[in-house]
Amino acid sequence: MTKKNITIIAALSAVVLLTAAYFGFEAYRRANPPPSPWDSFDFETPPVIASFEFDKINRIENILQGFSLVRDGENWVLVSDSINTDNINISQDMILNRLWYFSNIWSEALIDEDPQDISIFGLDDPTGRVFIGDSDGNTAEIIIGNMNPSRNAFYVMLAGQQEVYTLSSFLAQNINLGINDLRSRELLGNLAMEYTTNFVIEYRPGDYFFDRRRMEMIVKAEDNPYVSSFTEFMMIAPYAGSYGVDSNVFWRVLESMLQIEVTGFADDSPSSLAPYGLDNPGRIYVNSATGSFEIFYGRSEGDLRYAKFPDNSAVLLVSGLESIINTSPFELMDKFVLLHHIDNIDSFAVTTEGRTLTGTIDGQGDDIIVHLNGRRASVREFRGFYQAVIGLLKDTELSRTITSTVTPDAASREQILIEYWHNTPPGLHSSVRLIPYNRDFYLIEKQGVSEFLIARTQVRRIFESAENMVYLE
Repeated sequence: MTKKNITIIAALSAVVLLTAAYFGFEAYRRANPPPSPWDSFDFETPPVIASFEFDKINRIENILQGFSLVRDGENWVLVSDSINTDNINISQDMILNRLWYFSNIWSEALIDEDPQDISIFGLDDPTGRVFIGDSDGNTAEIIIGNMNPSRNAFYVMLAGQQEVYTLSSFLAQNINLGINDLRSRELLGNLAMEYTTNFVIEYRPGDYFFDRRRMEMIVKAEDNPYVSSFTEFMMIAPYAGSYGVDSNVFWRVLESMLQIEVTGFADDSPSSLAPYGLDNPGRIYVNSATGSFEIFYGRSEGDLRYAKFPDNSAVLLVSGLESIINTSPFELMDKFVLLHHIDNIDSFAVTTEGRTLTGTIDGQGDDIIVHLNGRRASVREFRGFYQAVIGLLKDTELSRTITSTVTPDAASREQILIEYWHNTPPGLHSSVRLIPYNRDFYLIEKQGVSEFLIARTQVRRIFESAENMVYLE
């Protein structure tokens, strides 16, 4: 055997021995773990002050606040001899979520087995007395005193016993329930905003500049040619006419409804609603396929509003209303003056100062043939002309409604009459008249009523696009 082979064999043997030693050491270490440094400490299990089976608790009484919660089948009922509970709606979910705190009440530590003076713990004049009972007849009354110097626990004792314990401040506050901790803060319930059929805001006096008190939207009637075919809703108040609703803005308002929350409770039985601005309140009403919601709102308190429900005199503090009631009718309105899909129109005309521009449309979609004043026109340029006509937008609202008593006369100086002859529905005729208001605006008159203004610069684009028409013959 050569010296080289001997060296290789020796090296391999060393590797095998080292591997065996490693695995042997690991096996021994696992079988004989080193002692934990914590083994030298003797931890005591904190004493249990009271223990109940969760499902058997049937009564919780806050003695100092004068009310009880009593189980009645699957629900809990608020009972009191000293508090009017008629206007207090408690949340069953909130009670169920807190029952766990009452089932096992663990102390932090036993402080004194036989105190000579419980006043040093605040237990002679307690901050809370909570009674718990179950269906087996087990009871416990927990007396809650002052906070400890570290302010992370309360001193407590059981009625009829001497021992004083500390109870974590979190647990103490959760068993020493107040009525406001139990109130339902849910407002909309299962109301599905996407199925809204009716929406009303009645503004408080002074909340809206033009004092148009009531705004209302309903699902659009299919056969109304004066409401845009591109919207699902129409606004029937506060204006004299009916108008389309901007779907994007309206949906933002409906989504904001989901953010309304009860943040506080001002007065359960107010002697007067005037201090809260609820003697002459605003009102929000929503009707949906899944139910309805109605709330009255009063004056603001910072970012909050005082509010109440129609069938309840209790005054609440509510957040999330401002973005809704600060949305004006004009913001919610579809701004198109008179918008029709080109496939629903056979012809239309724009008439002013003895001049008439008449457009006709034959066919639909990509196969349409169009004419302007009898001459066949390029579809591309004609669409631009048509869009200038139907794309007219309301710029602002008038502070008052003007009702026309004059027979429309498109031939009178500077007035412009826009007319449409529909194929869907067949034979329908719709029109709008633009009347000079001042050097910058026209009045928009529809069905004899003027409520909005449009800038003259918009109207000029109609005639500019007609001048730039490209004809094919």
